[in-house]
Amino acid sequence: MRVLIVAAGTGGHITPGISIADKIKRENPNSEILFVGTKKGIENDIIPKAGYKIKHIRASGIERKISVKNIKNACNLILGIFDAKKIIKEFNPDIVVGTGGFVCFPIFKQATKMHIPTMLHESNSIPGKVVTTMAYKVDTIMVGFKQAEKRIKNAKNIVYTGTPSKMTTYVAPENLRKKLDLKENMPVLLIIGGSQGAKKINEYLVDILCNGKEKNYQTIFVTGPKQYDNVIAQIEKKKCNIDKLKNLKVLPYVYNMEEYMATADLLISRAGALSLTEICVMGKPSILIPYPYAAENHQEYNAKILEKNGAAKVLLERDMSSDTLNGLLEILINDKNKLFEMGANARKLGVLDVEDRIYVEIKKLLKGKM
Repeated sequence: MRVLIVAAGTGGHITPGISIADKIKRENPNSEILFVGTKKGIENDIIPKAGYKIKHIRASGIERKISVKNIKNACNLILGIFDAKKIIKEFNPDIVVGTGGFVCFPIFKQATKMHIPTMLHESNSIPGKVVTTMAYKVDTIMVGFKQAEKRIKNAKNIVYTGTPSKMTTYVAPENLRKKLDLKENMPVLLIIGGSQGAKKINEYLVDILCNGKEKNYQTIFVTGPKQYDNVIAQIEKKKCNIDKLKNLKVLPYVYNMEEYMATADLLISRAGALSLTEICVMGKPSILIPYPYAAENHQEYNAKILEKNGAAKVLLERDMSSDTLNGLLEILINDKNKLFEMGANARKLGVLDVEDRIYVEIKKLLKGKM
């Protein structure tokens, strides 16, 4: 089986793509898998580390306004269709799988034209432009939130699968806190801004962590690669010696997020679909701060699904300050019963057989080819 997987731009697109690829390889070891991304994205770091090859196309997101930049992006997207045609002809896939984002459009435009079986996965509760635009052409649309189904019109086939993540099969090893150099008897706060980081959240958290008061919890602060230097500079500007700040680890990115999440008693996170999937699968309580400029405000919609189910507290960025965030943090981190309840509610929302559900859909489309 030859599978072309389109995944680029953010961890929320790339990690599900890799999870699908890994499942295919486990079930069908002789399968050939090729990823498609852009030349500048973080996929060029993450995908090769996962053991897969990647090809590039020209593709850019198009905004809903007229500008010179937008015209250039539109031209780039058109050129990407020619790149897509070349890659598809050379690789000759049996199926094309996409995990969302603008990079999918050129590939799926060409693949559907060539009558190659296609599947798109939409991880957010508010579907993206590519999914809504291509829904009537793509053979199968898979969704991470059931709430997304009613927002996708004219689709041939919609299936609720959940969002794939490597954490769906993760089992925490013994002595994990010792391995990560964490204290056994002190709560752990894990702060994750996603693969792109979260500048505003990071600024408030630096205020909280550098306020001079000894914390009764230990913090793992994952800034995102693009924000790490800025966070360190902010800490130094406040005359905090990061080496002397007890119980604090500041990291740009972690590849073993499942281990850090397994140790956490509470998370502070954006509300991207992949982060929420991981939070639910691991059964972790969280403070969610949606990115306010996400397309169609989808992160707020994602976050409020967890809050409605008692799994998280949502703090909108426009309502946030160092004091409001710290106040909520201090209340939750010291309330073991509340944390347990929120974690249990989060686990109820987790889908543990996501990859199995997706593989079933792949087999349906390929029928006798597997």
